[in-house]
Amino acid sequence: MQMPNAQQPNAGSNHPADRQSLPAHLLIIDDDVDGLHLIIDYLRDYDFAITTATDGADGLAQARKRRPDLILLDLSMPQPDGFEVLSRLKAAEITHATPVLLLTGRTSSADKVRGFELGAADYITKPVEEAELHARVTGQLRRARLQGALEKRLLAYQQRFGALPDTATETPCAEIPAKQVEQLYRVRQLLRERLTDPPSLNELAALAEPTSRGCHAAFAHSSEPPSSVSCAKRGCSAPAIF
Repeated sequence: MQMPNAQQPNAGSNHPADRQSLPAHLLIIDDDVDGLHLIIDYLRDYDFAITTATDGADGLAQARKRRPDLILLDLSMPQPDGFEVLSRLKAAEITHATPVLLLTGRTSSADKVRGFELGAADYITKPVEEAELHARVTGQLRRARLQGALEKRLLAYQQRFGALPDTATETPCAEIPAKQVEQLYRVRQLLRERLTDPPSLNELAALAEPTSRGCHAAFAHSSEPPSSVSCAKRGCSAPAIF
């Protein structure tokens, strides 16, 4: 359902990662039409593209079709209610990473806890002021986009230097030269410090060598690079450095 006076989503790519230069796309799911109009009135001046749904089933369909950057979800709806919709969104591969903000008149601690346990990114109680709503929406959008940018850089790093081990079943490394330990430490620190401006592959290549793959985590939990690390001595199973 498209509401009047709301900017419509671009007809191009439906994948959030491909829409960085476009207005953020919001999906609002609420069976209260007056409430929908109020939220649109609050957000219309902030250059968002908005899609709406007035029941849970349509909301799920729109989420799969539109791939919004963020979802605002009411809890008090006919079946499926907001909790069920949230559970289905988080269970589906195509929508599980989409931040969902619960926007509801229900104020009990039990509802808040259940919402967060099901994967909600935030819980906003009605009535909400325009400034607060905008701040919470933009905060979650910024967080999601930074996370997406970091994941892209990490994937590119893995493709160039090899996958980072993520299990405790890897064969322990032999003695790791101090030079490689220091290189890997610098890579980790650079990625952490530049979340808003991820380094290029050339920058990462200048800090790390392909020969160090498989020994990334000898210093995963240390705050300073050691001069020499023995995985065998430390019981290292080469978990990820991030």
